[in-house]
Amino acid sequence: MAQIVSLKFGSKLLQKETFCQAILPDCYEIGSDYYPVLFLLHGLFGNGTNFLELTNIVEYTRGKKMIVILPEGSDGWYTNSATVANDQFESHFWEEILPTIKKQL
Repeated sequence: MAQIVSLKFGSKLLQKETFCQAILPDCYEIGSDYYPVLFLLHGLFGNGTNFLELTNIVEYTRGKKMIVILPEGSDGWYTNSATVANDQFESHFWEEILPTIKKQL
């Protein structure tokens, strides 16, 4: 059965603690093999758990040798705000989420 892991970490760019969910295949072992990664970005007024709560994503990916990442993006459209200094969601994705996933998974 797939394993669902919550990765929590402090974001310097967002100036708050944030998280993402990871769905790991049942054959997953850290550092044992290459796994393709699918990032599912939630929509407006959503959150990083929407795909787990509102879809059958775990069932859809069962038996697939892949990792699914469900990041928290608030309502920032995964872009950097030009007017709000700590709404830097694009930079957060590239500079904080990706390195965290590479490091922890």
